[in-house]
Amino acid sequence: TKLSALAIPVICLAGFALPANADTNHNTSITHPLKPARPDSHAPIMVMGDHMHKQGELMVSIRQMQMKMQGNRIGTNRVSDSDVLATANKNGGMAANLRVVPQTMEMNMTMIGGMYGVSDRQTLMFMGMYIEKDMNLLTYSPMMSRTLLGSFSSKTQGLSSVSISSLLKIKENDGFKMHAQIGIEKSVGDNDDYGEVLTPMNMKKEIMLPYSMQIGDQSTSLLLALTLLKNNEDWSYGNQLKIWIINVSTIVIYCITIVIA
Repeated sequence: TKLSALAIPVICLAGFALPANADTNHNTSITHPLKPARPDSHAPIMVMGDHMHKQGELMVSIRQMQMKMQGNRIGTNRVSDSDVLATANKNGGMAANLRVVPQTMEMNMTMIGGMYGVSDRQTLMFMGMYIEKDMNLLTYSPMMSRTLLGSFSSKTQGLSSVSISSLLKIKENDGFKMHAQIGIEKSVGDNDDYGEVLTPMNMKKEIMLPYSMQIGDQSTSLLLALTLLKNNEDWSYGNQLKIWIINVSTIVIYCITIVIA
């Protein structure tokens, strides 16, 4: 069974930039003709590595995201608790059908990042992610009567991953900007956390929690990205192609296009 996402609201965000000096003639790091007061001087808050900084500039950001999920699906079909209880249990030595049903799950992610302009053509970017997960479940008896035995919660939290990247300017002229990103992301969160559960035998037991409740997976990923930006007098658009090579065995490709008027 899979929980279905209802919403992914951004709870709060903050960022500030510290220029190397207070020179009133110092130009913004955003490509001409954008000004810092414009809402499209940066990409939306969850797009990472969208811009670069001039030498000596420092930016620190804090991003907070909350995800709430409720209900279950088998494949793409929404199912009730009764449907889950009627599903065959593929784990040998236990009840013939599933007897523990997820109800809700909440995940809070806090991302702290920093960017520093090593030169006008290179910016270093750092990122750390802290995750909290909380899932509520119901346990039913192994008998066909489907008697509700009670509920329990599984909770995990901790530092999930850290990354360091280098942004390299490729081209910048007449409102057009292109830069590349190369970096390393390391999953540092535990992947073997235990928690107390209520079993179908109506007993509380400490077991290793499932993958969806773990904070990390101990993987090491190579990050590669290419960002294109075009700024006009009244609007701008951009495209970012990002590739994760996870443990040299899995490639994840992510592409996002942003148009802001």
